[in-house]
Amino acid sequence: MSNMDGSTLIDSTPHQNPRPVKNSRTTAAQGRKARQNPGFSFIIIQDPAEAKSQARKKAVRSHVANLQHYNEYKEWKQQRKTATRIEVKKTTRTVITETEIHVDESNATCNCKGSIPEDECPCQKPLSTQTLVQKSSYATNLTLMKSMFTMDSVSGGVRVDPFRCYPVPYESFMPRVIDHYLVQMAVDIPELDAGTVGSLRSVWFPFSMTEPAVFLVILLLAASNYVSVSGDSSGIPSLLLLKQKAIQCINQGLRDPRRAKSCQLVGAVAKMASYEAMYGTYESYSIHMQGLSKMLEIKGGLKNLTLNGLLMRMCLWIDNNSAFLHNSSKRFFETTIAAPNPGHFIGAS
Repeated sequence: MSNMDGSTLIDSTPHQNPRPVKNSRTTAAQGRKARQNPGFSFIIIQDPAEAKSQARKKAVRSHVANLQHYNEYKEWKQQRKTATRIEVKKTTRTVITETEIHVDESNATCNCKGSIPEDECPCQKPLSTQTLVQKSSYATNLTLMKSMFTMDSVSGGVRVDPFRCYPVPYESFMPRVIDHYLVQMAVDIPELDAGTVGSLRSVWFPFSMTEPAVFLVILLLAASNYVSVSGDSSGIPSLLLLKQKAIQCINQGLRDPRRAKSCQLVGAVAKMASYEAMYGTYESYSIHMQGLSKMLEIKGGLKNLTLNGLLMRMCLWIDNNSAFLHNSSKRFFETTIAAPNPGHFIGAS
């Protein structure tokens, strides 16, 4: 508004109920549409003067606006991802547990012995005053807890080789069976450990990974125990087929002059004898034990076996417990071991 003298007057009267200005970013975030990258746009001119025409300027402004909208869309999309990650972190919550312990001492003996009035005796306090409240709080990440309780032991931890570096061609059932062997069967056995706890896991199993015959016998033992304990044979090959592969690999090793004299093959034959003692017949067990006796003669006796005496103790353990199961005589008398433990023998080792 202007005065007669040309000066400008400013109307200071406040506006009633001014209309709020909408935030373009907020509005866009509420109804955001997917935007495509406009990329490059080329303007073809034949005369430099055409670059200043209204049509050319409009094309440039339109392309710049599209590019700006696309950049805003990218920023909004990134913010949504960040917000989602924050929302997941909020699932960590604190849970308070309360435990009330009621101590009823109505029948307890008073230790005051009449030295103070009965109504002042602390031993006669009502039950409500003897209530203890125990509170504990802990943070629980729901996602972490779920992953803990649904952990796949077959593919997790250090029990199973994630690179599948086995001495035989890999098959899908192997991780499950090997995990069962290391957890349920290769337990601590004092008669075998002899002061070194966990020898079956830390010494014997790595030793078996160096010879296909030993590894196949362990697969056979573990698969047989797994099926008998769980009753689930899904995904596991026929036990007869596993037994055939193990015996075939042992025979191939015996025909190889280098492998035939190795302690690995001695262990394979010994474990095959233990399998027949538990799941087979006495005749089959005797055949393997005869072969084991001849192999030990070639090596000069049990004391020449490797693994710091572990393999010798395993042979004696198998001989002692198998003789107990079949009520037969032992084959190795020159060295003794602890009394038979058929429960440990069948369920472990």
